[in-house]
Amino acid sequence: MENEVTKAQYGRVKGASWFPLLYKKDILVLGQGGIGSWVSLLLSRIGCNLHLYDMDTYEEHNMSGQFVTREYISSPKVYAIRQLISEFSPDCELVDAYEEEYTIDSLTNNVTICGFDNMIARRIAFDKWKAQLSIDVDKSTYFFQDGRLLAEQLQIFNIPGDKPNLIERYEKDYLFDDGEVEEAECTFKQTSHCAAMIASHMVGFLTNWIGPIKQVPFFFEYVIPINYMKNDKS
Repeated sequence: MENEVTKAQYGRVKGASWFPLLYKKDILVLGQGGIGSWVSLLLSRIGCNLHLYDMDTYEEHNMSGQFVTREYISSPKVYAIRQLISEFSPDCELVDAYEEEYTIDSLTNNVTICGFDNMIARRIAFDKWKAQLSIDVDKSTYFFQDGRLLAEQLQIFNIPGDKPNLIERYEKDYLFDDGEVEEAECTFKQTSHCAAMIASHMVGFLTNWIGPIKQVPFFFEYVIPINYMKNDKS
């Protein structure tokens, strides 16, 4: 690895124990909004091969929370992020962009990061990941991560494929209907600092899971206004 990776972008990160395990690793990032756009940027900085899904285009109000610049307003999100990655992480070698709805016929991957903002899409993503997991002998290579974000509140679920109790708990208790989700005030739904915060925690949990530490919380929550943090290590 030391001889293979000579690009300057990785000069101060390639010594991490988890770097050779993530460098050029295929990661599926679903949704390129407040969560996925920042996650994709951070993963590109460590050289992951990215496969991005989002059917939407950027609107001007998205600049309040998402990783986008004005020139990409009205552009498909996946193509905008691919171009931005080429500018911010020029040595990230593979970014596949799928401008389409994520369905039961879409691609899946053993490492899937879900940044969707609705439960129906989360359910489809999880069911596809779980179906592939069920036919693979090596469950330890599977990891599903679900990020949920409001303007000043973030939640992260980490589900390793070799933890059947967490898979069952997530599916039973946390994949509820969209009608059970409280709707946020439309003028205060996203902030860049909270979006960047959830992305950095998600990538940090990914590096912990894939590296020698192997310890990630099943559930992590942080509420900024009251400085409340919950870390469920079940």
